Amino acid sequence: MDKRKLLAALREETLPRLEGARTALKAALSSGEAKELSPVRELCHRAAGTGAVAGLPSISRLGAIGEAVALLALEGDAKVSPRLISALTAVLDSFEAELKEETTDQLARPAVSAPLPTSEGKGRVVVVSDELVSGKLLARVLEDAGFEVMKLKLDEAVTAPAADAVVLDVPAAEGKLPQVEAVLTAALGARLPVLLAGKPEQEGLKALSARASQFMPKPVDPELLVTAARTLVARRRMAAAARSKAPTAQLPGPVKALSLKVLIVDDSRVIRGVVREALAEVGLQSIEAEDGAQAVRIYDAEKPDAVISDVQMPGLDGAQLTRLLREREPNRRIPIVVLSALDDEVSRQAGLGAGADAYLVKSVIDGPALLAALKRAGLPLG
Repeated sequence: MDKRKLLAALREETLPRLEGARTALKAALSSGEAKELSPVRELCHRAAGTGAVAGLPSISRLGAIGEAVALLALEGDAKVSPRLISALTAVLDSFEAELKEETTDQLARPAVSAPLPTSEGKGRVVVVSDELVSGKLLARVLEDAGFEVMKLKLDEAVTAPAADAVVLDVPAAEGKLPQVEAVLTAALGARLPVLLAGKPEQEGLKALSARASQFMPKPVDPELLVTAARTLVARRRMAAAARSKAPTAQLPGPVKALSLKVLIVDDSRVIRGVVREALAEVGLQSIEAEDGAQAVRIYDAEKPDAVISDVQMPGLDGAQLTRLLREREPNRRIPIVVLSALDDEVSRQAGLGAGADAYLVKSVIDGPALLAALKRAGLPLG
């Protein structure tokens, strides 16, 4: 997910909730009850995590401060007082100011330490389609935008093609999804970003779209297609450049078992989306839960191979979830990675002390970082 989309999602998650959070502050001040502050804590927590991922350290720090102040009251370490409410009001006001369009447009521009290679043009995109009309339209839109386009049929793309990105057109005909899945798996295994285009209501498509780097409903909007292709190509090139400069010993090995399934647990749909995309880029499947209680139910039903969980969540938090999963299957040491917006030793030790195998800061979420963390946690990645 590119930075502009993360910023838009951060606004979407935060700004509409500000009024409710301010109402909660008034209720807490009037009643003196700390429990009224729960919506404020949840809003601050989401902003801290998404701000870290979006590269907005000021938003992330504000969220962490607001959450810490709210928790002081919720955990009984501080009274609900005018001073405490004033501090939280200041945090909410700062969120509103920081998230206005005019103050974040400059930050929304991706920070690239070195210019992307220009000798390769806008990039090579492979359009994989068995559809006569939509396949030609997808290829034509990308060609007109300046991409080098190669068009393949489903059975021709089972071996990942040499490209910067793949646009995978899901056919309407029944019985084709296994071929689509084979192409998707091959491309992700080769670290190629995949844009999946299909009808959202098509049976069986939801699981495949969750693995893709991006899903786009048909009929595809040409402008959105071109924007998405540019983003995927840029990410692919930057990731390749980073891998080429890194010491070989630091690079995670190839994923040998693409059937490995990871449970993502986070109360922010934005963070879940970022983690899902990062896992898909390196060929790992994922399933999602929006809180600890739902995670337990999904864990029992799906038996995932690993868990990536947020630390702070309403209800059953990451530490409690980790302990519960350890108690649930004492003879099976499932790899657990905890995510946090906080990069300090106290938070790290708290996460690992609950029984997690690895700790990862949200500001460094990407495919290689997640692979390395999962490998440290014990997932058999070769």
